[in-house]
Amino acid sequence: MNPTHHPSHALIPNPIELEALLELESTSTHYGVFDTTLLGPLNDFLSASGKKFRSELIEIGFLYAGGILTPHTSALLTTASQIIEAIHAGSMIIDDIQDQSDIRRGQPTLHRKYGIALALNAGNWLYFQALQTIEKLALDTHQELALRRYINKIFLRAHFGQAVDVGTPMTLLPQTQVQSVCFTSMELKTGALMSLAFDLGTFLAIPKGQLDSKGSHFARRFGIALQMMDDVGNFFAPPPKGKEDIRNGRPSFIWFVASEIATEADYLRFVNAAKMLPDESFINSWSELFNLKAEARSKASQYLWHVLEQTQFNSELQDRIENLFIKLENSYV
Repeated sequence: MNPTHHPSHALIPNPIELEALLELESTSTHYGVFDTTLLGPLNDFLSASGKKFRSELIEIGFLYAGGILTPHTSALLTTASQIIEAIHAGSMIIDDIQDQSDIRRGQPTLHRKYGIALALNAGNWLYFQALQTIEKLALDTHQELALRRYINKIFLRAHFGQAVDVGTPMTLLPQTQVQSVCFTSMELKTGALMSLAFDLGTFLAIPKGQLDSKGSHFARRFGIALQMMDDVGNFFAPPPKGKEDIRNGRPSFIWFVASEIATEADYLRFVNAAKMLPDESFINSWSELFNLKAEARSKASQYLWHVLEQTQFNSELQDRIENLFIKLENSYV
């Protein structure tokens, strides 16, 4: 019985791959059921393209470690990008469920379209698909074991970050602890995934799969800067996406900035305004009074360019990273 699914995305198994993967004994299996229960929803979600920052970091890491671009290595980098994309896409689906989000990239979130059960299964499937895709890199046993161990460590770090993200009620947190909690969340989630992207590139360039802590540190800080920009964009976006993190009391760079620029009394007013959401009138007034948009964008930009100042790559990579930073800033204007 042949599968009927014809995927348009590389992460989704084609009919031959699907049949080989499932190894079903039943001759009456209707493979089309997977279109409606998993592959179709995934294809729908993955069709919305992202900004490709992680794919760029993979190639930068590869070149930084002395890798040479050839048709073969370019194919390996494409496979590496699929691994990162699967992890990131899976995390977004799970995040949207936990945040009860309605919108993702201008479209209804997967759980709003297909229900929580199917969306949760799809998000988890992407994590396992990322691990399955490692086989396509055709690494030797030592390399593959090292890579799998490293990715598992990133998974663990990211889930510690998610625990902070979904379990810390920001409206109850003392002002003195706000910045530390927000930074921890950014570092363990977006920072960790960006480190993985860069390190995966270096891993493919170095025969024994050794990792470079300096490059990894740069990538982690770039991820933090990206999350800062994303949080600012989320806060000032129109409803229903706008102010979602603040409404849910989740760590966000906006909390970080508000706690930094406000006195104790004024920060308490920000907290009370957050509690009044979805009524935005109070928090919008506070934002205008403290020029929050300009302050947040300025601080995120300062952090971003400080990361560049502390990198010591060759001039070609330095120029490429600078262009990547400009692209990041322009994405959240």
